[in-house]
This record gives sequence, C-alpha cells and structure tokens, in this order.
Amino acid sequence: MQPDPDSQVALASSDADAQFAAAVTAVTSAFGDPTRREIYLFVRSNPGATATEVASRFSLHPNVARHHLERLAAGGYVEITMERADGGGAGRPSKRFRAIGAGSGKLSLKYWRQWEGDASIVKRFVVTVQARE
Repeated sequence: MQPDPDSQVALASSDADAQFAAAVTAVTSAFGDPTRREIYLFVRSNPGATATEVASRFSLHPNVARHHLERLAAGGYVEITMERADGGGAGRPSKRFRAIGAGSGKLSLKYWRQWEGDASIVKRFVVTVQARE
C-alpha cells in the first residue's frame, strides 16, 4: 500500500515549518530580551569582559549577568575563555566573554516528500544570519 502523497506533503511541510520555528526560537531566545541585546553589544565593544563588569555596567546582580552571558554563549553568539587577571593571584581564573567575530551562517529548509528524496523538493528556503564587526 502506497502512502497518501497529500498527507506526506503535509507532513514534510509541517517538518519544515517546525525546523523554521526552531531556528526563530533560537534567535529570539538569545536576543528576545532587551537587556541581553544590550549586554551582547557591550561585550562586542569590550572583548574579554567579565560577568562582574557586565553586572556593574547594567546594574544587575552578577548571577543575572552570568545567566544572560551563558544564554548568549549557548546560542553561539559569545565565546568564553578562562583567564587570570594581570599579576596572577590566587583563586580560579575569571571567565572572559567575547562576541563571536564577523561572519554568517545559513539555515536551509525544504518542503519535500522525504521517502522520494531530493527530487521531490517542492520549495526551498535559505535564511542567512549575519554578524558584522
């Protein structure tokens, strides 16, 4: 028995919609909060900023600043390095945050009948996300 092509197209469409929705959710999760957007811009202009510096700049508790920075890092917008303060000293090295450099990434989506392969692609979408210096 052959699968109903209409139901499979609807299924492929809903899969593509789900992938697109996931991509939008990821971006809004990282940048949906106005404070987080401002923190990202601050880190871009102050490479190597610490959570304490971010907390001080935005009048936040350091744990809140860390939360925002970790969300940006989880989304791939900020990288974390561990560095000791100048002059060494005792204790754990500080986490330093830097915005990921300029570049772009592409998200490709397609509506298709998966069991028929790429020959059945009905529609393609390519979304490019750019980060500029």
